[in-house]
Amino acid sequence: MPSRQIKKSYRNITGKVVSLKSQMTHSFESGLERDFFSILEMDINVQYFEEQPVTISFQDKKGVQRRYTPDVLVVFRTDIDCSPKETWLCEVKYREDIFSNWKEYKPKFKAAIKYAKKKGWKFKLVSEVEIKTSHLENVRFLKHYRGLKLTGKEEHLLLSTLNSLELTSPCALMSKCCDDKWERAKLVPYLWKLVGDRRIGCDLNRSLSMQSEIWTLEHFE
Repeated sequence: MPSRQIKKSYRNITGKVVSLKSQMTHSFESGLERDFFSILEMDINVQYFEEQPVTISFQDKKGVQRRYTPDVLVVFRTDIDCSPKETWLCEVKYREDIFSNWKEYKPKFKAAIKYAKKKGWKFKLVSEVEIKTSHLENVRFLKHYRGLKLTGKEEHLLLSTLNSLELTSPCALMSKCCDDKWERAKLVPYLWKLVGDRRIGCDLNRSLSMQSEIWTLEHFE
């Protein structure tokens, strides 16, 4: 459960998103947090994440007791070699906000760095520079297909054909799957669902198109 409950705000974008990965509903208090959650949800390296995970107590320079609650805890999978080895304790803010209020935020962030180090975690500041990228645009695009119900027929056709090609493009895969252009068009949404479900690999840091490189992430007969 979150360490601090997020209240509805009329100044900032607030709301809730459902995570299929962690089987939980997560609250966000800015559009930037919402976008970060979307990226984490589709990141194959992320095991789960939770918002407002801990509240850290610390003393300011005047000796006054203060409290600070970072935005997100990100736990990575240990069975993937390229996954980060440390859990991330993250603060999500726009750079302008960080620079404008640095004197206020600095002691909070120092306390978070110290707390994370004791836990064996890593404290990270995440801004729009890391979030507002081509990766996010791809995540938004693929999100529309994740709720699509995939039948065994389409699943077998796409994955078994992709296995035979190994490295290809959506356009080439469709041509290999069937000759009729209307049947190929029907298959395209199922292809993007498999990409969104991370069952078909692609480089999400490059804009997706029918010419993007895709590859198999699982053996399928």
